[in-house]
Amino acid sequence: MELKKNMGFGGLLIYALIFMVPIAPFGIYGDVFNVSHGMVGMVYLTGFVGMLFTALSYGRMMKEFRKSGSVYEYAKRGLGANIGFIGGWCMLLDYIIIPALLYIVATIAMHEIVPEVPALVWAAIFIAFNTVAALVGLNFTDKVNKVFLAFMLVLIGLFVVMAYRGLTTGEFPDSQGFTMAPFYQKEHFNIGLVFSAVSIAVMSFLGFDGVSTLTEEAKDGVKTHYVPLVSLCIAVVLFLAQVVFAAWVLPNADAFQSNSGNAWYVVARIVGGGYLSTACALLTALSWGITNALASQTAVSRVIFGMAKDGVLPKSLSALNTRFHTPHVAILLSGVVSALLVFLFEDHLDVFVSFVNFGALTGFILLHLAVISWCNIKNKRQNVFVELISPLCGILILSYVWISLDQSAKLLGLAWLVVGVIVIGINKFRGVSINMEAID
Repeated sequence: MELKKNMGFGGLLIYALIFMVPIAPFGIYGDVFNVSHGMVGMVYLTGFVGMLFTALSYGRMMKEFRKSGSVYEYAKRGLGANIGFIGGWCMLLDYIIIPALLYIVATIAMHEIVPEVPALVWAAIFIAFNTVAALVGLNFTDKVNKVFLAFMLVLIGLFVVMAYRGLTTGEFPDSQGFTMAPFYQKEHFNIGLVFSAVSIAVMSFLGFDGVSTLTEEAKDGVKTHYVPLVSLCIAVVLFLAQVVFAAWVLPNADAFQSNSGNAWYVVARIVGGGYLSTACALLTALSWGITNALASQTAVSRVIFGMAKDGVLPKSLSALNTRFHTPHVAILLSGVVSALLVFLFEDHLDVFVSFVNFGALTGFILLHLAVISWCNIKNKRQNVFVELISPLCGILILSYVWISLDQSAKLLGLAWLVVGVIVIGINKFRGVSINMEAID
């Protein structure tokens, strides 16, 4: 029994955009603004450049391998079985933590609207809904994604139009107009400071990579390798429109220094009053708590499925539901882990953000190395830019961002890698070797 091939290019593109969440800056705007001293435009542009090279590397390997394992599959082909496992192990950290992170952000937003309901109740509702939806399969997920994507695009458009109108008419007392401050401030500019902010903002771009976990479920003939680049370019335009206009509206962050998690809602209230602020909070809760978390839960189940199918994780995790052809055991496991993490770490959002980025950045660096190895050492190079120059640039930029990560996140991430090495040792002791069969 195999995964069902029912995803077209449009569905994959929507999935990638939903995974990134077009309104992703809402949840982390205050942290990015504070760390960068308001240079949010520069931060997101820098993050885009770094991710651009990563998108090209994903596209190259997706074209080569139509498998569900993502970085695990690519690194194992380009760098060998053990490094492949470490790549998959890093992305597991990313994909396992992301749903819990999303649920925490969603519950913060819902608490802004309905403070009487405990946050953990909202988390339980989101986790239960997404687990059932993931079990049903991608057809249902695709329908949910289309509806929420439309709502998010409308809300972004409404915010930009109202902000532009207010800026041109001088409605916002703290605004200094259409300045270059969101992109460059001489008195605050420091490359280390910018990359520290990028290490937080890069989370907004995580998601275009998630589509690589679904290539095995794409319809025959679909050019899946274009999806990462196209979705990334669309996302950066949407991100910049939000954060730059927000910085123009409120260039002084004193209003949310004490509570950066509510920063966006402060700006939204200035732009459109309580109604716009509530709409932003509600859509943040639903998009992060349902659509984005659902996309993430779908992705992590496919990575677990791919690794379990090779035998490096318990074989039972590769089981498929006979009715929906979904990896139901892996899906249920990811739901249980998310619930546990939310319960234990609901008050540590900042650590979660850095922890997620550690797994993603490490996995992306291994992806670039896999492209260089596969295309330049194991096979004849076809495109010097995509297969050598681009991944080298990606490695340099991502390594700098990696160094800028929070120290505690690096220590916890390295501990996770140590556990991965121990798992490799256990598998060797058990006589388990990773499946390196040729791709059909």
